[in-house]
Amino acid sequence: MTDPDKELVVMATTDEIAISIARDILDNEGIKYSLGGAGLRKFGGSTFLGASLGPFMGEILIKVPAYLAHQARELLQGLSGADELDEESLPPTPA
Repeated sequence: MTDPDKELVVMATTDEIAISIARDILDNEGIKYSLGGAGLRKFGGSTFLGASLGPFMGEILIKVPAYLAHQARELLQGLSGADELDEESLPPTPA
């Protein structure tokens, strides 16, 4: 069983537009997430995306709590860098 407090990566991309869209989708659905990866840059006390340098800055990761990962993957399907749903990640069907 997966630790519900553990965060899972549901998206990894250098596409800042896809990250922006994903963030809007997750915010609108009330899904908690965090950003990580080499594509984030810090300046002063602020963290921001790679300032339009895309692939040269590295990937940006979107991570969600494990219990929200399936829902987040469904919402983000089709975006650049979003994890594909596979049979293993599908919730069990009721008998």
